[in-house]
Amino acid sequence: RMNAELGRNYDLDKMLRWCTGISDNRYGWGVISGERWGEYNCDGLVGSTTDTGGYAFTMNTFQAAGMSVPIVRYDQRYARAIGKWMLNLANASRLFYANGLGAELQDNKAWCDENDPNYCLAYEGLRKHPRDNIDKQPYATGDAIGHGSPSNLGLYGSSHVGYLAAVVNKTNVEKILQLDCLATDFFHEKAYPFFQI
Repeated sequence: RMNAELGRNYDLDKMLRWCTGISDNRYGWGVISGERWGEYNCDGLVGSTTDTGGYAFTMNTFQAAGMSVPIVRYDQRYARAIGKWMLNLANASRLFYANGLGAELQDNKAWCDENDPNYCLAYEGLRKHPRDNIDKQPYATGDAIGHGSPSNLGLYGSSHVGYLAAVVNKTNVEKILQLDCLATDFFHEKAYPFFQI
C-alpha cells in the first residue's frame, strides 16, 4: 500500500521471499511447495519445511492468507502467484481438521467426534509424518497432549480461520475461487469492492 499510495519503492519481491521462503534467519521455515504427503497435496501450507520432513501450522497458514491477498490490490504483478498459492492453501487447509483425514492419520479423532462433532477446531498442525512412523502421511497433531491437554486441537490457531474465510469465497463455478482483496486490507480508504478470480 505504501508503494501505491505514498509513492514509495519498497521491494515487494524481497518482502514476499522473506515471508514465504527459507532464509538464513529462519532456516527451515516457509511455504510447503511441490509436496505430496502420502496421497495428499500439501502445497501452500506454511510452517517448518524440515521438522520431520515438514510441519505446517494452522495459525501460520491462515495468517499468510490474510496477509497476502490484499497485495494484489496494490500490485497486480503478484495476482497469478498469490491466486495459485491461495487455491492450494485453501485446498490443503482442510487437512488441519479431524474430518479432513482418516482416523489413522490424526491423534484425536475419537475425542474430536465426541467433543467437537462439527469439526470447528483445527489441529495445531499437520506433520508430513509422526516422529515414530514415517508411513503415516500426513499426520494431524500438535504439542498440547504432551503437556497434559486432552487433545492436540489448537484454539489459538483455529481462531485465525477468520482470515482465510474473509478472503476466500466460492463462485458459481466449481473449483474457481474468488479472493476478496479488501477483506483483510485493514484501515484502507473508502474503496470499491476488489476481487480476484
